Amino acid sequence: MVDLNRKVLGTFTMKEILGEIPPPDDIFRKRLDSSFQSLVKNIQTAERIELEKTLDEHTEIKRDLDKLTGAMALSREKIELVLEYLAKYINAIKSRLG
Repeated sequence: MVDLNRKVLGTFTMKEILGEIPPPDDIFRKRLDSSFQSLVKNIQTAERIELEKTLDEHTEIKRDLDKLTGAMALSREKIELVLEYLAKYINAIKSRLG
């Protein structure tokens, strides 16, 4: 079972990602990109333990979303977009951790 109130990429909830609203339009993409940029900027000053925890959390979120990409009732386009940003964020954290 997925926790719909779980935060993803800082400001989004699983409910927003899996639900119809907001649609995967330009506004959603800009919000997603803005959140991603902010998170990547914060990586530079975060402590190692905090980064490891964040990496574990977002890896688990990515795994949960990967499982749901084939669900017919969900917005596949939006989930794939979020997965793309999650992968970038996870890679940025891994790079920072070395």
